Amino acid sequence: MLQRDKLPPSVLERDVERAFGPVARQLGGHFDRVKLALDLGDENGVLEAWVEHVRGSEWRTRFELSLERRLVPNLRIADSRHASAWTSWHEPDLRVGDAAFDAAFIVRGERGDVARAALTPEVRAALLALRLWLDRIKLEDGRLAGRVDRVLSDSRTVERAAMAVLAVGEAFALTRRTRSAYR
Repeated sequence: MLQRDKLPPSVLERDVERAFGPVARQLGGHFDRVKLALDLGDENGVLEAWVEHVRGSEWRTRFELSLERRLVPNLRIADSRHASAWTSWHEPDLRVGDAAFDAAFIVRGERGDVARAALTPEVRAALLALRLWLDRIKLEDGRLAGRVDRVLSDSRTVERAAMAVLAVGEAFALTRRTRSAYR
């Protein structure tokens, strides 16, 4: 029986490696050929990006940032374009007073004042910018996730999406350093 690592790479694997490999090298991360995954870490957290099979010939690219320090306890944010999973909650949506952000995201949390303090203009701007690159953005328990419903096979697109995710981590870290909104 042939082992997977002994087979030549498929077209998909070559495309993903051509897109993710240069980004990993440029940003000081690692590309895993077997998992089709990119791992990057910095002082704000660890970013993983990978391609996953959905079904049939459908694939998608996922990004997940595990923040170094957890955000405000029980702070949850979801992209309002895909918020059906959030409708079962009985908590009201927290409004931060930024019309563009309030329309784009559903915010939930036990302490509205603390959540609003963590969602600084820099954090809100970074999350809004992230919507240009990823869909189904969700932040919960210190994990920021989003996806693209296709394989990203262009290194510039992968780089820009990764940088947008990392920018959210940096914005939260800046908030932590300047306003102590973290616990």
